[in-house]
Amino acid sequence: MARSGLTCGAVTGAVIAIGAALGRDGAEEDREPAYDAARRLVAGFQSQFGTTSCRDLTGIDLTTPEGRQAWIDRGLEEKCAEMVGWAVEEVLRLSPPRRPSGPGPSNAG
Repeated sequence: MARSGLTCGAVTGAVIAIGAALGRDGAEEDREPAYDAARRLVAGFQSQFGTTSCRDLTGIDLTTPEGRQAWIDRGLEEKCAEMVGWAVEEVLRLSPPRRPSGPGPSNAG
């Protein structure tokens, strides 16, 4: 995430998407559907790729110019794209579309 070498951006983006899809509309609603889906996503990512740590996944330090050049030289864009694709598929699997609450857009006009 942001070249920090910490949690992979594919994971953080996927968890945000799960929160948007399954999160609460009010304080009285249950948090567990989103928490459960996020936990399952993280566990699945770790199972699929071995870790959620960007530095461990890539083997480089993206905080340095040398690390960013190594990312290019080693063609890691494909590896990252694979992880992003996996995460997108999991978000779609774990958070099916839900009906919007409240009034929708008006067609009057």
